[in-house]
Amino acid sequence: MASNDDERRRLLDQGNGSNPWYNTATMPTPHYHHPQQIPGYGGVMAMTQNPVQNPALLEPQMSEAHKSQPAGMASMVPGQQMLTKSYSVHAEGALGYLTPLQLGRHELYERVPFTAVFGMQQKERNITKAFASYAADLDTLEQDQIVYSRTNQHLSVDELDSRRTRASLLLMDELEMDAVLVTTPLIIAIFVAGLCQFLVGYNTGVMNSPSSVVFSGHSTLEWSIAVSVFAVGGPWGAVAAGTLVDTRGRRGAMAICIYTFLIGGIIQTTAKNMIFITVARFIIGFASGFSSVLVPIYLGELAPPTLRGTLGTLTQFCLVTGIFVSDLLAFPFATEKGWRILFSVTAVASVIQILCFPFLIESP
Repeated sequence: MASNDDERRRLLDQGNGSNPWYNTATMPTPHYHHPQQIPGYGGVMAMTQNPVQNPALLEPQMSEAHKSQPAGMASMVPGQQMLTKSYSVHAEGALGYLTPLQLGRHELYERVPFTAVFGMQQKERNITKAFASYAADLDTLEQDQIVYSRTNQHLSVDELDSRRTRASLLLMDELEMDAVLVTTPLIIAIFVAGLCQFLVGYNTGVMNSPSSVVFSGHSTLEWSIAVSVFAVGGPWGAVAAGTLVDTRGRRGAMAICIYTFLIGGIIQTTAKNMIFITVARFIIGFASGFSSVLVPIYLGELAPPTLRGTLGTLTQFCLVTGIFVSDLLAFPFATEKGWRILFSVTAVASVIQILCFPFLIESP
């Protein structure tokens, strides 16, 4: 009994080498029960026979012509099909070479069309969990048969549950089953990037209300130029961002964007006449175009699969929020004494971004 217990414990604790379900490169699929449908294989495997215990059941019937062929060329002999790696037999009798890991990914990402359907991510997670549970059950049964063949004793209920749980976790990890994880570095990155887009929206709308109180006496042409030059700087910023995000990295490009906003915000807040306002608007427009290219790239690369949809919409959400806030602040501050406070929001937000920048992570 002691030797049997030791053998059971050794088999139960065996690692990747003993159980094909843990070897994702060569693991057989659940469909090996019907080899009579496979050309090149002799005989019929009984449903109760275990190919792990009797590897000869999986050996192809090789002729001398096949044996003389170079590796990988045997399948080219007419009328004879050689299977040189893990295989599966589908319901219709067709052959496949997908491992359980590849089979799961095939079901999730190839057979399911990429259609914008509500709940698709949840469906993907449910399929992944179901596949992992199914594969774990097969692994547990396989291990129980191996233990029984060597010790004449089945695994206990606790051992089966432990084995099934461990196999399910390993398979979900192999299938990259991501939980909805929100970490501190991710929050900081989202905050800093989102604040850039907030400033884009804010500076789009901030010039609407104080037109009559900012350096009263200016002409309509002067104000029109100051407002429209924002759109002149935007394309230049977008062009520059396309190069700098690759040469400087996403984090380095974010620093350039933040400091550009800061410079424009300081000039606009401390402006002495409309010329300063116009120059500041061009600089802020440049930063806004830069941000519009950088932020979607940065957030898209940082987003975990479960948050891609949310972070993908964050750029537009922050932009329209900035427009909304600029209109709200205009009620108390669109006055002859308060308009500089309206313009100072850009500089203050940039300072906050600079304080957070040491904790900003680089895009993976």
